[in-house]
Amino acid sequence: MYTKILIPSDGSANAARAAEQAKDLLKLNPSAKATVVFVHHIVAEYHNYKWGEVEHPLGKEMSAKVKAAEEAAVGAIRASFEKAGLAIESKVLTGNAADVIVKLAEAEGYDLIVMGSRGLSEITGLIVGSVSERVLHLAKCPVLIVK
Repeated sequence: MYTKILIPSDGSANAARAAEQAKDLLKLNPSAKATVVFVHHIVAEYHNYKWGEVEHPLGKEMSAKVKAAEEAAVGAIRASFEKAGLAIESKVLTGNAADVIVKLAEAEGYDLIVMGSRGLSEITGLIVGSVSERVLHLAKCPVLIVK
């Protein structure tokens, strides 16, 4: 039985379905721990603006967009788990989504990753490969991909 489940989310419908599957697994083992993680990618040339800290129009605009994306990706999942009486932690990280998810899972000892098959950027996934595909190949723990 899995005891520590990582649920990457980008706010997509597939991520929400994956979270529902993770919730069902947690109901089978209520002592298990779950964490929903949102990873945002900062384009390198904008990274130095420190978005909310620098008086730069792009910085403020990007900060607002990132906050909205975080809330869409994490908020609904947290609310759904809490409504079901299940505890869930959340993390917001920055970097290449697949690499960050795999490193987090390994560093913090997650024994299962539950994620959606395609996220919000399906066209990018077709061109450069999907995040779930990369996580599946790189993760050292089992990965459940939900369609």
